[in-house]
Amino acid sequence: MFKALCSSLEKPSALVDPSLALEARRLFVLASSRAKMFTTDERDRLDVLGIWAVSRGVLLVTDDSFEFNKTISGLKTTMSELPDAEEEPQGGSGALSSSTEAPEDGSKDEAANAHEADLPTLRRAALLDAVQGALTRLGTPWARVSVELLVKHACSLEAKFGRAGAERLRDFAERVKRGQSKPQGSKDDKKADMTSFERMRSEWSRATVSHRGQVGSQGDHKTATWLG
Repeated sequence: MFKALCSSLEKPSALVDPSLALEARRLFVLASSRAKMFTTDERDRLDVLGIWAVSRGVLLVTDDSFEFNKTISGLKTTMSELPDAEEEPQGGSGALSSSTEAPEDGSKDEAANAHEADLPTLRRAALLDAVQGALTRLGTPWARVSVELLVKHACSLEAKFGRAGAERLRDFAERVKRGQSKPQGSKDDKKADMTSFERMRSEWSRATVSHRGQVGSQGDHKTATWLG
């Protein structure tokens, strides 16, 4: 079972696809409910892989602002608990290089990196990829501030991510800066970025409800009859 779960994240970069992200999230949530099946070492590694499968998946696809912000808060806590990174050899970015830039065919693919890397290194890579996933929501009004604060928090902990991680963090900060300089969207754009709850609330707030007219089947009072 453990090997199957690891294989499902053979290429973490593939999970930027919304449908795959949703399936991976379901798989790892189910696995977490069966934690007793795994050894302590396996649970530790699955916790890290879950950052890719669950946390990043939420940031990529959810339109639930509460769930989004809860995930952001959890990532901040995990970042703060990281140990300081040791200096890496010159030219070696290791697992902290962007997973989206990993070669498709090589003797050392993402899966090999994931299995060979120590847990703190793997956790740093997963967290950076999660931040990168959050940045895709920078244009969503209700998510923008949370994403900006996540990037700011990560940048304040630059020493915990090593040289390669620091380079990615600077790139993330630059993307936030560029996003802040863009003009705000139109009213229609903002409406498109509403959560499903906000859309339904907006529709219901404009609905006209009468206790007499247009009830039941086109106002024939069938509902009143049924209710007695």
